[in-house]
Amino acid sequence: MYVIVYDSVVFMIHILLQVAKAIFKLLIFFMPYVTGALAVVALWFTFPGLANIIPGEGKMSFITLLAVIELIVLILCKWQDTSGPTVLFTSSLFVDFCAMVVLDGMENPSWQKSLFHTAIYFIAMAWFVTTNHQSVGTERVGARNRFASVLVAFMYAASIGAMLLIVLGCNWSEYVKSITTEETYKIYDIGGLIFIIAAMIITFIVSIIRDFSYSNEVSIEELKASGEPLKTLTFTVEDEEKLATKVLK
Repeated sequence: MYVIVYDSVVFMIHILLQVAKAIFKLLIFFMPYVTGALAVVALWFTFPGLANIIPGEGKMSFITLLAVIELIVLILCKWQDTSGPTVLFTSSLFVDFCAMVVLDGMENPSWQKSLFHTAIYFIAMAWFVTTNHQSVGTERVGARNRFASVLVAFMYAASIGAMLLIVLGCNWSEYVKSITTEETYKIYDIGGLIFIIAAMIITFIVSIIRDFSYSNEVSIEELKASGEPLKTLTFTVEDEEKLATKVLK
């Protein structure tokens, strides 16, 4: 009798673990789309006017908004120029959302606890981004076009901004607030905001420069591979005589 009960319990635990594993794999694979759905919910409650996308049809307006956002996410995930950055962007936003929920109202009485939360946050971020990129991301072949480069730079900048906002705002701000005066905390708050904006601008510029530089390198390599000679400036004797005559005049 006890053996039967034991085997049944073990079997049920095994089934539950397999179900949890399958759900987790689905969540990992569809992470960009889950983030898109969360973004729709956030937009829906932030901007009540979205309920009138289709006048008088609140449910249809929500479904329409959801379909548009998910379609954009799908296109960005399948387009090789934006696939990797889109996975990074959506995965980081999902981790940021979870961190915001967990850290909301949580007290950080010591710097050790704040540091521990920061470490856990970055570990979770690295794991989620890596796992999702391996499952969903498409490897880029060749250089990005200008539009894709700007879009990717924006996603990188937004990811950095959201990450720093969670670390400096939701995590360390509680500790700083508990050990400093109100004036000092205001300085920290304003300084942190300036730092986040500066980091986003630098990230955007560096991403653009890197993409444009890579694009030029790829163009040169493609020209070399085509067998066409590179055009160089050459001066003949006649050109030199004309140049000398102009200088003397």
